[in-house]
Amino acid sequence: MEIKGFNKFEQDNISVPSRADLTINAVLKPGDISETVSVTAETATLQFNTSKMESNVSQKLVESLPQMYRNVFLLAQLDPSVQSTSWGEDNPYDTWASNNLKVGGSGQFTNDLQVDGSPSGISVKTGYVPTPDMVQEVNVLQNASDAEYGHSSGSAISVVLKSGLMERYAAAEKTLREIELRRPEWDRAYLAHGLLLERSARPGEARLRLQAAVALGSRDPGLRCALARLAGAPNSSPECRCLTGLEQLLISSCPTQP
Repeated sequence: MEIKGFNKFEQDNISVPSRADLTINAVLKPGDISETVSVTAETATLQFNTSKMESNVSQKLVESLPQMYRNVFLLAQLDPSVQSTSWGEDNPYDTWASNNLKVGGSGQFTNDLQVDGSPSGISVKTGYVPTPDMVQEVNVLQNASDAEYGHSSGSAISVVLKSGLMERYAAAEKTLREIELRRPEWDRAYLAHGLLLERSARPGEARLRLQAAVALGSRDPGLRCALARLAGAPNSSPECRCLTGLEQLLISSCPTQP
């Protein structure tokens, strides 16, 4: 901070979490040195002096805490205001699981679920749950009146992915688009593209690519499971519980139980 007639005020190494409401109390003492405040950081959202209540689960906690179900949305339960209303289906492929929480007295299934600022919900169900090793932090919000949380009762659970993932997804999507242009008859490219879009929390575009794979005659066992996930239908079959997304293309087969 710099004002003529006062000494310089500087404060370094300030931690600025995503979606933080941060206040810095600057003290100016009389003097002849002008003062400046320089804020240097990666892109972050700052909110100042609102009635919104937020809590943050850092990357260190995400990586170190045991997660029986590997559903990062359930880390919101570290906030004492969050109450689980689960009936035992808490896995990432259980479409009801991630929204089966009450945040600060909100109604059941009324939270806005987001991944990198994009909605991850399909009605009251969940369309996409990132794996814990992809996650930078998890934020829990109460009394959120912003327009971006318009599909909730004022509560939201926002997952922030580690930097660089979206850039890699963009490069992979560009390659798949080029393959689709060169070989429009190859259903496998549309299947991979659809699963990549699902992972990128773009369910509408993912559904179109997967439907194109169906039209081209694809009989991949994961195609039916992916379309069911995007429709919010429960994956009750053992096969669908194994084939949970983009990783299925790297697995030759999944063990199933009769």
